[in-house]
Amino acid sequence: MLDFATTWWIHATLALGIVALVDRIPRVPFTLRDAVWRVAVVVPFLTAALQSLGVEPVLTTTAFSEPLQIIATSAPAASTAIDFRSALLAVWAIVGALGLLRWLADQRALTVWIRDAQPAPARIAELTNEIALKAGLRRSVRVLQTPEATSPVAIGAQTIVLPDRLLAASEERLRGVLGHELGHLLRRDPQWLSALSLLIAILPFQPLLRLARRAQLQVSEPLCDSLAVQWGASAHTLARSLNDVARWQHACSLPAAAMTRPGGSLTQRVRLLLAGGHAARTGARRLGLAAGVCAALTLMVAAPKVDAKAPHDSPMLGALDKSLIDAVILEDLSGIRRCYDQRLREEPSLEGELVTHFRIEADGRVGHTEVKRSTLDDRAVEQCVLGRLEDLRFPAPKGGGIVIVSYPFVFSAG
Repeated sequence: MLDFATTWWIHATLALGIVALVDRIPRVPFTLRDAVWRVAVVVPFLTAALQSLGVEPVLTTTAFSEPLQIIATSAPAASTAIDFRSALLAVWAIVGALGLLRWLADQRALTVWIRDAQPAPARIAELTNEIALKAGLRRSVRVLQTPEATSPVAIGAQTIVLPDRLLAASEERLRGVLGHELGHLLRRDPQWLSALSLLIAILPFQPLLRLARRAQLQVSEPLCDSLAVQWGASAHTLARSLNDVARWQHACSLPAAAMTRPGGSLTQRVRLLLAGGHAARTGARRLGLAAGVCAALTLMVAAPKVDAKAPHDSPMLGALDKSLIDAVILEDLSGIRRCYDQRLREEPSLEGELVTHFRIEADGRVGHTEVKRSTLDDRAVEQCVLGRLEDLRFPAPKGGGIVIVSYPFVFSAG
């Protein structure tokens, strides 16, 4: 679990860091910014999972410059020693659990807040359904009102909460406000922001997730403004509504998509509306998704992964002389060669390199064996060779430790 988390952290740092730099480029379309931020959050989980399942990156932390590499470790530590990995996992579990509890408390508070709200008047519900039909939103939308709201808010998959002071607003003004919030529902912004909040809570060691959430809040608002205008709202009226709501609003800490937020790019949004600009561009979104696919492939094959299968103790060279290991293997080389010859009769073109990985125990027996890398692509030969290695008996390592060996074999018909 810790290996996966560390691999994910490396991939997320690369992906989110690159997107943060791209996001600073002037005049990047909002739709493109939105797409690449979302991809940068999701892709590291996929690439880390694929590498954990066996996809090897091009950049790897293990390289063998010699035909034989031997790593020895000291004898096992006393039982009173602290396992660093276990301690780190314990700290993460505690901090993550506290973060999860805070997130659940926020969700509970939001649920209670919605439960206490009242249904909006029928004319507002009818106008909402009209705009939702034009927007292609197939889900039924529930519109609520509460005096506690200081800004229109989209919550979950189908709920909009309005402050009481908006209930008497004109139809033109309501069309802009409701269109904006329906844009959030159509884009699934409330669920996305809630998921980001959860990740921030349980993965606090990745600060770039907070940057991703802040960036998503900044780009989603002008995109929803643009959608509201496309669905029939007046740009000038919506701009005035933004200014009014900003004056009403206090700090919004709810995990929901509010129409305005303190510190948001309100001036930029108003200027864009008054200039007649459109933040939503389908082509830019497709370009962002295509860039995300390329980034996923790049991370999967190039970004390093963490593999802690090696012994936990600090390695030291020379606990078992390399020549002694060579001598034992050379004694059984004919048996290892037979593994290959038997298959060569059936596959005359069979050849390649097999890098084995095995552990010599303190008494000289061979413990765990595995294939580290193989170009043979023949499971029968690989398993036969591993079986021969398991039957070998080496001299006892010096100091009573164990020895981890990476040993390559090159097979060819010549």
